Amino acid sequence: MKSITFRWKLTLFVVLICGVSLSLAFAGLYIYDRLQISQEVQHNQELQRNLENSSKLLVQSLSRVLEQNPNTTDLPLNLVAPNSQVAAAAVFTTEGRLLSQFIRPGTRESIPGLQRFSNLMSTERGVVISPIRSTVDGRSLGTLYLKADLTQADNERSSTLLKGSAIIFLAAVLLAFVVAYRLQALVTQPIIELARVSANIQRETDYSYRVGAAATGEIGELIHSFNAMLDTIQSNTSELQRAKVVAEEARERIHQSNEKLEEANRTLEGRVEDRTRLLAKAVDDAEEASKAKSTFLAKMSHELRTPLNAIIGYSEMLQEDARDEGATRTADDLDKVLNAARHLLGLINDVLDISKIEAGKMDLFLETFPLSKIISDVATTISPLIDKKGNKLVLDFPANIGTMHADATKLRQMLLNLLSNASKFTENGTVTLRATRITGIGNDIIELAVVDTGIGMTPIQLSRLFQAFSQADASTSSKYGGTGLGLAISKQFAQMMKGDITVSSIAGTGSTFLIRLPANVQSEQPKVIQTSDKLTRSPFPTEENARILLIEDDKEIRQVLSNLLSENGYSPIEADSGQHGLELAALRLPSLIVLDVSLAGLDGWTVLTKLQDDPKLTDIPVIILGSVSDTDMALSLGATTIVNKPVDAARLTAEIAMLITPLGHNHVLVVEDDADSRTLIARTLERENWPYRAVASGKAALRTLQQSTPAMILLDLKMAGMNGFELLERVQKNPDWAKIPVVIISSMDITHETRTNLTPRALAILRKGEFSRDELANLIRPAMESSQLAKK
Repeated sequence: MKSITFRWKLTLFVVLICGVSLSLAFAGLYIYDRLQISQEVQHNQELQRNLENSSKLLVQSLSRVLEQNPNTTDLPLNLVAPNSQVAAAAVFTTEGRLLSQFIRPGTRESIPGLQRFSNLMSTERGVVISPIRSTVDGRSLGTLYLKADLTQADNERSSTLLKGSAIIFLAAVLLAFVVAYRLQALVTQPIIELARVSANIQRETDYSYRVGAAATGEIGELIHSFNAMLDTIQSNTSELQRAKVVAEEARERIHQSNEKLEEANRTLEGRVEDRTRLLAKAVDDAEEASKAKSTFLAKMSHELRTPLNAIIGYSEMLQEDARDEGATRTADDLDKVLNAARHLLGLINDVLDISKIEAGKMDLFLETFPLSKIISDVATTISPLIDKKGNKLVLDFPANIGTMHADATKLRQMLLNLLSNASKFTENGTVTLRATRITGIGNDIIELAVVDTGIGMTPIQLSRLFQAFSQADASTSSKYGGTGLGLAISKQFAQMMKGDITVSSIAGTGSTFLIRLPANVQSEQPKVIQTSDKLTRSPFPTEENARILLIEDDKEIRQVLSNLLSENGYSPIEADSGQHGLELAALRLPSLIVLDVSLAGLDGWTVLTKLQDDPKLTDIPVIILGSVSDTDMALSLGATTIVNKPVDAARLTAEIAMLITPLGHNHVLVVEDDADSRTLIARTLERENWPYRAVASGKAALRTLQQSTPAMILLDLKMAGMNGFELLERVQKNPDWAKIPVVIISSMDITHETRTNLTPRALAILRKGEFSRDELANLIRPAMESSQLAKK
């Protein structure tokens, strides 16, 4: 029974009840019918005896009358009137002629002919036919016909049958109800219990209730799932209550912070003046520091490497002399000097390398070489360091691994860095260098794996592994030494050759560093420019070409950028230093400035600051060429946007065209510091053919607003420098800008209080990644249509 489904249980339940009811009714009716037949036989026998007795008495009376006159019609048939069971009586002559008849009033009886009756009705129930004979000689005088009234008997019988059937039916229904009541508990009781618990939960919102009824099959599974769901809801409710308490506490802290913020805002002007003075001093200090850094890096190679090379050279000579003279102790001391000098030289080389990479001035020297030779050379060089820790170096690569076209020096340095790290963090273990060539379409892939059995790393340590001047943690640096530059430089080298370095590690087990490089590294010209077919031409095809000032001290890069701009309809103005760029900007007043931050002498940050401080130049949009780490500084100092190195030519030309396109009153102003987000919004606007201006900072947005009033502003809240809240405050205070509809697009977790403050000042608040392009377009469209109508 437990394995039967709920559907079949109900089916069997209904069939069982119906079967019991019908069986009981059939049995009762059968028994009752048998009893009724017996009673009917007795009744008929009594009726027949009554008629026969009445017939005998009446025959005696009739025989005396007919003996006197056989043809008389005055016969005493009314003698049967007192007998209520007699419905009709008749006397027939011996020839079959009717002499006399009696029919009880109220009945519908008729007297049939004697011949027909004698042939067909002599055996009918309730009919007696008696011959009338003479008492003297016994001759036949006629025939007497008596018929009983069966209506009352039949009615009584029908009534008794109906009563009996009703009693039997009620008894069957009662018994079926008892059976059903007992059986339904197996099916309906768990459901009733489930409904009761659900009603209690809905009424009291108390999720501690549980369904206690036991059941099998689908109902049992339903009850089990319902109880499990209540467990989950109760647990989540408890967590929600705790979260509400935490939220209330956080809200109270925010309220207190807002009060402090309001108090701070009251003294904001004074603090702004103080910070302005501090910022001006910081800018001067940064300018001096930048000059010192540039000077230091320029002289680093000569001033440090030259004496270090002399120290290394003379130490090697003195060590050889000491060994020749047998002065072992002196030779050992000189060996320590040599190791220290070589270590210092390695540190200097690392610092210079990372500086060159960040400045985009690191070159690749591509050549074709046997990969097996590089691996063998690296193994020979690193073997003393491997042996020093009691480790074993294992080389695993096929003899026919072939050649590679890449920067052999940088590849060798990458392998030495990884093997050195593996040996440093492994003692009495194994360090394996495995090389594999993966055949691809057009270009093979070289995989170089360095596997060690050392201390391994945790996920937290892995997250900051490739950061410059950073190691896994402080304890690692103090115990094993090192600057943390080796892995950062190796990863940069791999990315320069269109590859990468990845790592997998288990704490206490070991680590695996994997270098993936194309077997044939392609040379890129220029060094920091990515060319593209999707370039954007100048928006002034028929007018005088717009002047673009290029401030770049690398002649080759400057020339490539200049050619790129010329080919796309611009007039480039070249400046080979920061000071030269400032002079040309004041003299030529260009439409836009492209500024490299890593300039020798007067660096890019100082140039940007001076441009912003000059009232004649402050409105000129500036595009910074730098790295991701330069973004916050660039936007804080007033740059319009930043293009990361290596420079994407398609993006650079698109930014220039967009920033110098004349603005009308029916454009959309996009204020967003994230380049990818700007691109997504721009594609939505371009799909609708709506003009727009995209800037990356609040300061750049204010300059754009001063040039022309847009139809709508799409604003990010979290930006470097002037954030979205500050910009919105400035917009609201300006009567000409206060009516511009603003749509806020942000990834911040906006609190209820913040949303309440922003709602009166914003048309809508959208969360990044949670709205579609059509939703954004539907918000912008009314503003654009209104602006176009106003223009007409």
